[in-house]
Amino acid sequence: MYFVEILALCSFTFGRPILQIFGNDPQTFLAQGATRATVLLFALGVVLLPPLALWSAAAATRFLGATPRRLAQAAVLGGLTTLFTRAELARAFALHRSAIWGFALVAGATLVVLFWFAPPFRSFLHFAAVSAPVFVALFVVASPVARIFGTSSARAAEVRTGRPVVWLVFDELPTASLLDGHGGIDAGLFPNFAALARDATWFRNNTTVGTITQNAVPAIMTGRYATAPYTVPVSSNYPESIFTLLGDRFPMHVSERVTHVCPTSLCSPAQDSSLGTQLRSLFGDARSIWPEYARRTSNALKGFSIGGDPVDTRRIPAFHEFLDGVAATRGPRLDFAHILLPHQPWEFLPDEKVYESGNDGMLYYGWSSADAGRIARQRHLLQLELADRYLGEILERLRSNGTYDDAVVVVTADHGAAFGDGQLNRAVDKNNLIDIAFTPLIVKAPGLAAGRIDDRNAQTIDVLPTVAELLGVKIPWKVDGISLLGPPRPDDRKAMVVTPAEHLKPDDRHRHHFRGDPLFRQLLSRPAATAPGPAGLRIFRTGEFGLLVGEPTSELAAPEPSRFHGRFLLGPRPFHPRSGHAPVYFRAVVDAPKGTTVALAVNGRIGAWMRLGPAFISDANFWGVVPESFLRAGDNDVRLYEVTGDGTRFLLRPISTG
Repeated sequence: MYFVEILALCSFTFGRPILQIFGNDPQTFLAQGATRATVLLFALGVVLLPPLALWSAAAATRFLGATPRRLAQAAVLGGLTTLFTRAELARAFALHRSAIWGFALVAGATLVVLFWFAPPFRSFLHFAAVSAPVFVALFVVASPVARIFGTSSARAAEVRTGRPVVWLVFDELPTASLLDGHGGIDAGLFPNFAALARDATWFRNNTTVGTITQNAVPAIMTGRYATAPYTVPVSSNYPESIFTLLGDRFPMHVSERVTHVCPTSLCSPAQDSSLGTQLRSLFGDARSIWPEYARRTSNALKGFSIGGDPVDTRRIPAFHEFLDGVAATRGPRLDFAHILLPHQPWEFLPDEKVYESGNDGMLYYGWSSADAGRIARQRHLLQLELADRYLGEILERLRSNGTYDDAVVVVTADHGAAFGDGQLNRAVDKNNLIDIAFTPLIVKAPGLAAGRIDDRNAQTIDVLPTVAELLGVKIPWKVDGISLLGPPRPDDRKAMVVTPAEHLKPDDRHRHHFRGDPLFRQLLSRPAATAPGPAGLRIFRTGEFGLLVGEPTSELAAPEPSRFHGRFLLGPRPFHPRSGHAPVYFRAVVDAPKGTTVALAVNGRIGAWMRLGPAFISDANFWGVVPESFLRAGDNDVRLYEVTGDGTRFLLRPISTG
């Protein structure tokens, strides 16, 4: 019965908090393509593995005799009680750390005394062990995780036009990143977005209705606002969507990487790893989560970081798997993909090579300086070039299949991102609303026609009604959006569901309303996100000293070196072009005052520049990304320079890095 006693205490000490934390974060299971078996085995493991391990350790003392074995058993139970009491007291009372540990040790010692001298107390622990199956049942049946495996009872509508539909949702893509400074798409950097717009209707005045993927993507699929800021994006919460609308009348090829809105009766969820791999990952996350839980001084069981960034690490393979599944058919078919680009982490170049990722310059989810945001935008745009390449590959597949002319093609994004000086990257406020809210929406109808721009007030909840009208489908449920093929909205009023993390607060049912026309005019009046000049350098030549990029250091050399010293944290590495990795990102510490302008040269050409940031932001105060074309196979000569001059003539003073 000793195992039952350990089970009771472990259930309260480890099982309850871990299952509650994971139960509040179904996104962790969605990202892994978890099945019911994964969820059940994880819950059983959480409540059974710790007591099994402790029981085995205590049982090993049986060879030493009855007294040592009982002492070991008492020590295990006393230790569990101490840990449980310490964690709960820290959350319930604002006590000094030493006081909390004192009370916890007293509680542990009390349980040892009761275990040793009061046998009826052990019967109480036996009854308390019932909590283990109760916690498992609550997790599997009643927690938000249980909603993942709900079913949809919605029935498909009658479809009058059986045409192929290709629907692509990019992630973290603001319209501002695509613009050329004159109201058009920058065809030099993003030729495939521009080419599609020439065959389609580009709704430039489109805005998202959700600030996070979990409520923005389902809104695109359903034509409805999310009913709450953190609604779990699964079919049981969104039983009526483009998938159930078309039903089994349309063969479906669907790639959902973050959501699971398409019911399993129509779509098989992505499962990128085996059951064993999923469980190892989840148990590893649980081992790291419990110490964080034990250290907390708040009752909240939300806000824990489980498994890192929700964007999965298989973005490249996932895209190619989707592309391979785009079939040749002129009949009804839905190819739907949520492509997690250009979403951070920024780690891909336009040719799919990988480089080191990181969030240098991000302070409290905002940019610590103008240069921090500028360099982050460069990396974002490089990844956007890859997204454009992927769009081109899909369009070329449709053309080669002979289905492009007949297909309905939709390209949009869930939300944007901001990169301005001092701006928050994602949490919405009045300063970054343009960058977060305005997202691309391009719709190509069947048959080729000259592309056009439509600047009506469009929102992402309008995508489904518009596609439904193109297919001749009557939506059998009430939607919040309208078809963009019909009369426009009478005003410029827009709305988005905001979370408690946003700086803009809801004014009605979790939504923040705002006027779109003034912001749209500001968007169109902005300069391009890139600089003029050669195509390969435009992304890199931004900012006050941008014209330095590409210049040979020999022509700008000062007669004397800099008095400052630097040290590379991420410095020169050999470049092997066929390896799939390109060492284009560099980080350094320079012992110069904040605001000193430093440039980095690769093989005798300036590749990046930055005003030194504050040292407390990260371990580096200089970082930058350089054009891949500046690298040569093998070793590369990488140097730092202090930039001086009067704005018309620059001088480079070498900074020693030895």
